[in-house]
Amino acid sequence: DLGARPSKFSALLLMNAAVEIAYRGIEDARPSSMDPEDSRILKLTARNLANYASTLETESVADGSLGGALTYTWDLLDRLLKKLAIASSKPLDQHSAMGVGGRGDEMNS
Repeated sequence: DLGARPSKFSALLLMNAAVEIAYRGIEDARPSSMDPEDSRILKLTARNLANYASTLETESVADGSLGGALTYTWDLLDRLLKKLAIASSKPLDQHSAMGVGGRGDEMNS
């Protein structure tokens, strides 16, 4: 069938859709608001998608649409990881903000 695409390409599109749904779920998340376990799962998902996408050969889809799908994949992963960096960041607590000594008065002595 001339219009048929390889199953690997279809799997990429499906994985992109799943990651897009996950991204939409955290798109409006406030800084430091994500549960660390959720963040870890999404980072692993992003790594798995990147690994999978990197194994596909652009010539494997005759109409050239794989190149566009891969560009979308990299852009999506970039957006997801940037958002995760903000939403999963830990706020500084008073001890880490004051340096190793933890008292904050070393400069005053």
